[in-house]
Amino acid sequence: MKRFIGVLAFICGTLTVFGQKAELTTAILNLREVEKLKGPDAVEKCIKAKESIDKSYDKLQNGGKLSSKDKVKMHFHRGVIYMSRTNQQIDANEIGADELAVSRKAMQESFKYVMENDQRKSWKPQLAQRANIDRVGHLNKGVELYQAKDYGQALIRFESASEIWSCIGQTDSLAQFNSGLCYDNLKQYDKAYQSYLNCARMGYQGDKMYQNAIIAKRQADNGEYKPELLEVISEGRKKFPTSQLILVEEVNYHLSSGNNVKAENSLTQAIQSDPSNKSLHFAVGTVYDNLKKYDKAEAAYKKALEIDGSYFEALYNLGALFYNKGADEMNAANEIEDMNAYEKKKKEALASLEKALPFLERAHKLDDKDVGTMTSLKGLYGQLGMTDKWNEMKQKMQ
Repeated sequence: MKRFIGVLAFICGTLTVFGQKAELTTAILNLREVEKLKGPDAVEKCIKAKESIDKSYDKLQNGGKLSSKDKVKMHFHRGVIYMSRTNQQIDANEIGADELAVSRKAMQESFKYVMENDQRKSWKPQLAQRANIDRVGHLNKGVELYQAKDYGQALIRFESASEIWSCIGQTDSLAQFNSGLCYDNLKQYDKAYQSYLNCARMGYQGDKMYQNAIIAKRQADNGEYKPELLEVISEGRKKFPTSQLILVEEVNYHLSSGNNVKAENSLTQAIQSDPSNKSLHFAVGTVYDNLKKYDKAEAAYKKALEIDGSYFEALYNLGALFYNKGADEMNAANEIEDMNAYEKKKKEALASLEKALPFLERAHKLDDKDVGTMTSLKGLYGQLGMTDKWNEMKQKMQ
């Protein structure tokens, strides 16, 4: 009796193996048909291939037996079938996020098994070839959809390209970057930040990608400069110590935190890396302005204007610097009781106000609609007793 049961068990076990191999063979044959056909016929064959490979895989997971060679074979075809069926569903725009995630997981799982267990390299070359063809197809279609402003569908393509490439142990910086652009346009800034940061850490596009990550992170945080952002800035600075892009972001961070001394130190380094950059000299001027180091602020603004004489912001700020300095001096004069000392201080104040005049007037010529400039000029004309000019500016502002 025991011997009979043992023989029966052997027969049942053999039938299970044969069943698994038959289902695997059926799946492979249907997959071959898929690659020959197009349209509904290809979809039908792919569905049948998936049904057969799922049965073979499920039996293996539940105690079924296959040789090591056949396991690799089964996983290779399972990955390819899932990849093919997912692509069909993406093309037809009939796959939801949850189903897509499940399909990608199955594909990754099987391809990973092949990469780790195909000791004879029977399937690895085919896998690499198929992965590259699939990746390029998704990238090209993604670009087409992106240009059509269909950012959601473009994102699916770029992420699919990245996923398939990762299955063979490769990282796709281009697909990651394009995914970041899609997230940006979809206003999913936290995900855009992560995509750009991944690219930056891969070395893609150098310091520019760190700047993209920093900007996206700031947008994700509603314009705030949070401590995590400084960590990313510091990481970028270590990799690109002479990068003007990252240095400017560091300065902006310190300025937003009210730490003007650190901002000044960063800007000094920035100017050394790019002395002909007018924006950097202007930024230095604003820092010195905030620190009330007016002589240094004046020199920085004038340096920016040496580079670009029509730089509106530098003209306005330099005019405002002299205007504010003159106003402070006039307030101080009004506190003096001694008439001689008062007249001396008032003379200093008027000299500062007169210095402001040409810069603010040049700024007004560049942008005669700017309310801030007109308000400053109106106040300045009043302080200097220029009644006609005051009336003219008052008329413009009405």
